[in-house]
Amino acid sequence: MMHLDEVSEFLLSYMQGVSIQMQNACKGRSVQAADPIVFLAAKPEVWATLDPLRRARAVLKAKKWREWIQREAEDGGHVARYHQQRAQGSPAIEQSLAHAYVPSLTSRQSRRSCVSQDELRRRWL
Repeated sequence: MMHLDEVSEFLLSYMQGVSIQMQNACKGRSVQAADPIVFLAAKPEVWATLDPLRRARAVLKAKKWREWIQREAEDGGHVARYHQQRAQGSPAIEQSLAHAYVPSLTSRQSRRSCVSQDELRRRWL
C-alpha cells in the first residue's frame, strides 16, 4: 500500500504536519525533543527516495512523537510536574535551585540597593 500514490501523498502530508508541529514545539527550546528522522522524512525530496519500510518507520516515529506531545499537553507538561514536585519538596528540585552563583548575585544586589537615586544620577549624568 505504501507504493500507491494516494497513500504516499497522504502519509507525506501527515509527516509534514507533524514536522511543522515538532519545529514549533522545539522553537527556542531544546532540540533534543525533536526527531531528526521525522524532520528529514517529511521533506518531499527525501520522502521520494525512501523505500516503503523506511517510510513506515518514519510514520511510526511521527505517530509516537505526536502521541507523546499530546500526552504532555494533557498532563500539563513539565511545568506542571515541576510545580507538583516542588510542592512535595522533591530533593532534586531543591538541589537544582541551589546554584553556586546565587550568593554572589545576592551580595551584588544588596550593594546596588544601597546606592541612592541621587548618587546614580550624579554618576551617569
